Amino acid sequence: MWSGGTSNPWTSGQLFDIVLWTTLGIVAVVVYLAGAAFAMRLRNVIRARRYSAFEAIWEPLLLDVVSESRPSTDLLETVPQRSTRHFLKFLVRYARLLAGSDRRIIGEIAAPVLPRILGDLEARSSSRRALAVQTLATLGIEDHGARIAGALDDPSALVSMVAARSLAGSNHPEYIGEVLSNLHRYTEWNSRFLASMLASLGMEVAPALRSFLKAEGNPIDRAVAAEALGLLTDPAAGEIAAQVLHTGPHKELAAALLRLLRTVGGPEHAAVVRDYVPSRDFALRAMALNALGTIGDASDLEILEQAMYDTDPWVAINAARALLEAGGDDRLELIAQSHSPQAVLARELIEGRAA
Repeated sequence: MWSGGTSNPWTSGQLFDIVLWTTLGIVAVVVYLAGAAFAMRLRNVIRARRYSAFEAIWEPLLLDVVSESRPSTDLLETVPQRSTRHFLKFLVRYARLLAGSDRRIIGEIAAPVLPRILGDLEARSSSRRALAVQTLATLGIEDHGARIAGALDDPSALVSMVAARSLAGSNHPEYIGEVLSNLHRYTEWNSRFLASMLASLGMEVAPALRSFLKAEGNPIDRAVAAEALGLLTDPAAGEIAAQVLHTGPHKELAAALLRLLRTVGGPEHAAVVRDYVPSRDFALRAMALNALGTIGDASDLEILEQAMYDTDPWVAINAARALLEAGGDDRLELIAQSHSPQAVLARELIEGRAA
């Protein structure tokens, strides 16, 4: 009987063969993947057991070396070449738990072994390069500081940041120049974190931070330097902050400079801060008022009081707080007892201070 179309070229036997071979192919792939996963897990289990066996040997020897009852050679003789990275990882774990002379002994144990991983600084894997930097910094920064500083120029921003953090946490301020020159690479990190990292190097880096802040360059990077100077409470940074503010810098930099002046500025810097009170940017207005509350004089009380009526609530709150900090209690009292729209704000601040 005519079906009204062309005849089907596939026989039922051929369709069965296609389904069968497709199913077998899928099963083969699943079996292969399951076998690969099992083999990988088995390899990891064997490796973990081998490492545990080594650590069971190393740990008592390490404790004896740290207590100076054995020479370090007794421990080092148990470390085969292929277990170098694991041995150093083992030492890093102990180094982070110890301090003083015990920590120094861990570094002395690692010293003859660390050269074995210098090649990892050129590895294709960025994670391996980063681990090498971290290991060298923890166990041998005195001997390998220059190599760690060289890693600041690594193609990977992650490796560069690991190097920067390692140098910042090592009490080696001589590398501040190299770290500052790479700040532009760390845009994914919080600026306050970066500022804290720089400040952790101590007051010795303040001159370099001031020079970096004063020089022309990326305003975001310079803002980080300003934040770091604020964390260091560097009194010499106030004059530079005022000078840069006079140039009308980028918003982020201007905000950091106003915060810096609030921390280290003096009455001689109040004039440039007043220039930012009428800024079109509400954040800069708020920060300028905050700074005036700290470094301003009696003539600024009127400015702070008027700013309480700013159209932006955040600016008004900061103005009221600055007025209180500047000694304008009597003005706030009058506002609190009035029918002013800011009477509630004034009362809250006065009551909060009393509490």
